[in-house]
Amino acid sequence: MISYSDYINYFQKLSSEHAQIKHSDSEKHFFRTTLEEVLAAIPNRTIRYPAVMLLPLEIRTLGNSDNAYERIYGGFLILEALRKPEDHARREEILKNTRIIGDDFICRIRHDVYNCQVPFAQKLFVQFDDTAVIKKEWGPVWDNAFGWSYEFSLFAPYNHKYNAGVWITS
Repeated sequence: MISYSDYINYFQKLSSEHAQIKHSDSEKHFFRTTLEEVLAAIPNRTIRYPAVMLLPLEIRTLGNSDNAYERIYGGFLILEALRKPEDHARREEILKNTRIIGDDFICRIRHDVYNCQVPFAQKLFVQFDDTAVIKKEWGPVWDNAFGWSYEFSLFAPYNHKYNAGVWITS
């Protein structure tokens, strides 16, 4: 069973390691699924572009009691601010660049899922169909930003079992 913090940490790691994003505590390019976090960063200019924002998760448990797994529907946005709204050439450049970065993320996820050097039991995700990724153009949003969303599903083991110790019985 994947934890929410593992999911967030994975995408924060990707944001930190991508050469064009370079997220860090002092240069904030990565945001969780809460819109409030992004909106709070815009007026005081703590948001850095290109920015990565996770989309809300949906998780479904599938399989049977002997072989259960979670199908995780998630995604992210890659956005860049357009400082001059009338600059259509810059807008096209932003859309091109943010799509390249988003595709880099998709290729990295695929690499991580199918990397044979990492034992199966240590993998956060065990299956990913990159041919089913849905890409959508966004903008203008928030800080007159444009870019792309990437929506996909990942698969993770589900091993949550009944625990009598968490129940109060009379």
